[in-house]
Amino acid sequence: MLYFDISAVQRLDNAMSIQFLTAAASVLHKHGHITPKEIDNLRLALTRLKATTPSALSNSVFLELEQNQNEILSILKYRFGTSGLALNLIRVSSQQSLRPLQERLTACGQNLVKKSQLVFNRPLFIYSSGKPQYKTLASTFVIDLAEKIVATTTHLSETINRFGWMIPSQEPSSEDVGIDLEIAEALGLSGLTDKVLPFNEEKELVRRVHHVMLSLADYCSDFSEQVIQNNRTEAGHNLLSSSEILRAECLRLSAINFPEGDSFTMWETRRRHLSANISSITEALKLVCTACEDAVNFESTQTPAISDRESVKNRLVTQMVGSGTPVALAAKAAQDFMHYLREKQLSPSEVIAGELSRINPLLNVKCLELLQADVSEVGAMAASSDLKKRVVDRSKALTDQLKNLAVILCLALLLPFFIGCGLKTDPKTDAAELRPDIQFKSASLTPPEYIISPNKNLIPGTNQPDPKRGTNGNKSK
Repeated sequence: MLYFDISAVQRLDNAMSIQFLTAAASVLHKHGHITPKEIDNLRLALTRLKATTPSALSNSVFLELEQNQNEILSILKYRFGTSGLALNLIRVSSQQSLRPLQERLTACGQNLVKKSQLVFNRPLFIYSSGKPQYKTLASTFVIDLAEKIVATTTHLSETINRFGWMIPSQEPSSEDVGIDLEIAEALGLSGLTDKVLPFNEEKELVRRVHHVMLSLADYCSDFSEQVIQNNRTEAGHNLLSSSEILRAECLRLSAINFPEGDSFTMWETRRRHLSANISSITEALKLVCTACEDAVNFESTQTPAISDRESVKNRLVTQMVGSGTPVALAAKAAQDFMHYLREKQLSPSEVIAGELSRINPLLNVKCLELLQADVSEVGAMAASSDLKKRVVDRSKALTDQLKNLAVILCLALLLPFFIGCGLKTDPKTDAAELRPDIQFKSASLTPPEYIISPNKNLIPGTNQPDPKRGTNGNKSK
C-alpha cells in the first residue's frame, strides 16, 4: 500500500461534505422546505465540529451529523432516499478526487511531447524476451507513451463528466425537478441523470477508472523493460517499480463494492474508502510520471550486434525470397550469415564479397549490401525521413489534444469559485446591533423629550412638599 497524507484527504473530503450540505440547504430554504431554525441548527453543528477538531475531522461530517440526528440530513435522506443521497455524494466526491489525477496526466503528456523532440534522431532497439528485434526512432517510442497517457486522460475526462449528473429525488413533481436542478447547479453539476437502474452507472464508472489506470500501469511496465535494455540505467528500474505500485493500487480499487442495504453509515464509510483509494492512485501516478520523464532521455543507447537482431535476418530472408529463393533455403542462408558474423565477431562492413559463397552458396552481393546499408544508418537514421514526418504530425496532434484537455480542466477547477451556496457557517452582519429594537444605555444618547423631569418642590424620595422651596421651585425666604 502507498502511504500518503491521509489528513489532507480528510480535509478535502470534509470541505466537499460541507459544500454539499450548505448548497442543498440553501436551495431548500429558498423554496420553504427548510425552516430558519433548521438552518441555524446546521450552522451550529458545523461550527461545533470545527471548534472541536480545528485541524481535520477524523470522522466523516455526515457520520457526525447522522449520530446527532441532524434535521437537514434527515430531510435529504427522505428526499433522495438513503442510497440516492449516498450515490450523489459518491458522484460529487469522485469528481473531486479524479481531477488531480487528470491534471497530473495532462502535465505528464505535455512534458513527454517536449522531450520527444530532444531525442528526435536517436535510434532505439525494441527487445522481446531479452533479444533485440528491430530498430526504430527514440522519438517514436516516446510519442507512443505520450499517446497512451493522452488516451487515458481522455477516458478519465469522460468519466468525470458522467459523474457530473445528479440523481433526482424519488418520484419528483415538476416543482421538485426544478429544486433538484437548482441543487445540482449549486454543486457545480451538469444536471439530472436519466438513469434509473440503482448503482449500475456508479459501478461502471469505478470499473472504468480501474481499467484505464491498470492499462496505463501495464503499459508503463512494458515501457520500462525497453528502457532497461537500451539504457541500462537506474531510471528504467525506477519506472518498473513505480508501475508495479500503481498496478497494486488499481487492484485495490477493483475490490471496492457498494453496499446493498440502506445503512447510511455503510454507504458513507465505503464512499470515503473510494475517495482515499483514488487519492492513493494519484500519488502512485505521480511516481510513475516522474519516472517516465526521467527514463526517456536516452542519452547513451546501447547498440546490439547486427547478428543478434531478428529484424535484420527477416529482411535478408524477405529479399532472397523476392529474388526467387525458396523460403526454407533463404531462412537457412540468413541463419548461416548471422552465425558467421557472430562467430567471427565481424560487422557487415568487414565482410568481402568473396566470403559469401563459403558461408552459403545462395548468398550474393545484394545480401551483403543490405546489411552494410543497415549499419550505416544506425547513427543518424538517414533512411527514416517518412518515419520522422509521421512523428512530427503525431506530435502536433497530441499538442492540440493536450491544449483542449488543459482548457477543460482549468474551467472545471475554476467553476467552484463562481458558485455560492448561500449558507454561511460563520455569519457576519453590517448592523451595529443584532437586536436594534432593544434599548440600551449609551453615553452618546441624549434623553428623549417625552421623559418627565423630577419635581423639585418635593422632598427627594417622598411625596411631601419641601417647605424650603416655593411652588415655583425657588428656595423660600
